[in-house]
Amino acid sequence: MILKKLIYKHTFYHGVGKMEVEKMRPLNAVEKMRALADAVSAEFVGRDVEAQLAVTALASSANLVFIGEPGVAKSSLIKSLTSKIDGGRFFYYLMTKYTTPDELLGPIDPIAFKNGTFKRMRGSWLPDSNIVFLDELFKASSATLNALLNAMNERMIVDFDGSVIEIPAISIFSASNEIPQSSDLRALYDRFAIKAFVNPISTDLIPKTVRLNVNKARDKRTVVSIEDVMMAKKAVQDHLRQNADLIADSIGEVVSLLRGEGISVSDRMAVGVDENIGYFPAVVSAYSLIFDQSPRKAAIIMARYLVDDPSAMGTFEKAIETLYPKELTIAQEKIEEATAALGAGELKKAKELAYESMNMLQDLIKSGKFDLYKNEIEMMVKREESIMEAIKQTQSIIDKAAKK
Repeated sequence: MILKKLIYKHTFYHGVGKMEVEKMRPLNAVEKMRALADAVSAEFVGRDVEAQLAVTALASSANLVFIGEPGVAKSSLIKSLTSKIDGGRFFYYLMTKYTTPDELLGPIDPIAFKNGTFKRMRGSWLPDSNIVFLDELFKASSATLNALLNAMNERMIVDFDGSVIEIPAISIFSASNEIPQSSDLRALYDRFAIKAFVNPISTDLIPKTVRLNVNKARDKRTVVSIEDVMMAKKAVQDHLRQNADLIADSIGEVVSLLRGEGISVSDRMAVGVDENIGYFPAVVSAYSLIFDQSPRKAAIIMARYLVDDPSAMGTFEKAIETLYPKELTIAQEKIEEATAALGAGELKKAKELAYESMNMLQDLIKSGKFDLYKNEIEMMVKREESIMEAIKQTQSIIDKAAKK
């Protein structure tokens, strides 16, 4: 069972008043998804964002593709994710131009065919799986890609004989060394609500990565069950309905901005809402709920993964700066630094950073120029208050321990 500390949800206290802080309670489904992202990122260095994206896709039933040069852990990230889910039925296949639909859908039952009936054998094939990973999908033949279009867009496949095969896939993941260029692949590419370009880690992280790989075996323990994933999916849908106006307005804002800069976003991806397939509204809802962001901030963050060509990233970066002021970004960074300092037991540093951030937020409120960002500022203030309360409680525990 996964448990959490009650005093401060983002911080664990080491060696101080242990008996007083270790009151536990079970995590709910949304918190378990956050724990899943942490567990995946712990197996890599510099891949926290990618781990969060994979979990966001899973919780929103979205399709995700990691794109990057060979050897940047694209496939390893997805395999790490699936290894931590208990009760799931996973389907993995490395696609080539010779891959046939039978290799994905299952072979034709020879006995049934001999008796004049078209029927596929069932078992461990794509139609029997709830999490699917199609590696190098864009290298597949046109016949195979055509079979997969409906799977990605409608979670069903029309077989050769015209019969419809419903598939229970929650999410379809893929990894590719390059973006698709041909026009017949663009329709398939658009089915991915999250298109993440994965770059090599920075050279200063290489020593840390080597030490991690040498000294720590991969953690194979499960973190969530497939039932937890389904419960988180429901919570994401509820969050979407409860925050429909905020999410809708935020999506309208970011899509308008992207289209204005010549970055294409299809109507299907921008406005689609389906409990079985995650489009951008569900992705925004999932990221907002799981990673504790306002709907508007979530939409701004996730808009990056609507961009389908890395050459457009420079244009995107400049455009998105107009939606989120630099002052809020600095305040957010100080909050994260204060949280990290608190977790490391550096109370003085945490307090200084928390006060700096709080003063910045108060100045923003007083200026009256940031009314558009009221929700973000309110959420940041609440986090600051939580940090200050945690500092106060931790200091109290230290003082009590010193008197004994």
